[in-house]
Amino acid sequence: MQVSKRNFARIFVRFGGFPLPYCDASAHAEVSTQTARKYLKDLEERGLVAVVSKRPLKFTLSDAAVKDLELPITT
Repeated sequence: MQVSKRNFARIFVRFGGFPLPYCDASAHAEVSTQTARKYLKDLEERGLVAVVSKRPLKFTLSDAAVKDLELPITT
């Protein structure tokens, strides 16, 4: 199954915008951890996700992501 970056970002919506370890994101997207890291790096560079913990590596959606991707998360 090919997962787009937009759909990959939607995985965070399922968790209500709470921090999500990258390995959990890869499992839910059914992609390898290397693919998850690649997608998350790109999303981070675009300001759509932010690192909230280095150990374990966790990401959360940024406010820009919620607005840019038109995701149904309210803050």
